[in-house]
Amino acid sequence: MLKNHRIRVLGVTLTLCGLVSALFVALTNLWLENTGKQVTAAGKSRYTSYLLADELRQSSDDLTRLARTYVVTGDASYEAQYLDILAIRNGDKERPANYHQIYWDFVAADREVPGGSGVTRPL
Repeated sequence: MLKNHRIRVLGVTLTLCGLVSALFVALTNLWLENTGKQVTAAGKSRYTSYLLADELRQSSDDLTRLARTYVVTGDASYEAQYLDILAIRNGDKERPANYHQIYWDFVAADREVPGGSGVTRPL
């Protein structure tokens, strides 16, 4: 009888250890999944910050180029482009589609530019 009791206690103990281990694995899996989501969100935020910084740099370069060209040539179209860039940066004018690409290079070359995206937001 004592032997059966020991076997029963051992069985219950092993079952409880298995259940605790399964619970630990499940909680660890949930924690890892949450951490993965946080890492993904941080990566997206970092990339968005990179795009915004690049857009600021590019628009600053474009503003400098247009100001210099306007001063040298006196052509009012360069002043208009300068003011358009400021309006887009300030959120006063609709942001063109694919603005983060080479939009102002198309304008400078008198090529067809993409239409607006319908979004107005300050940089």
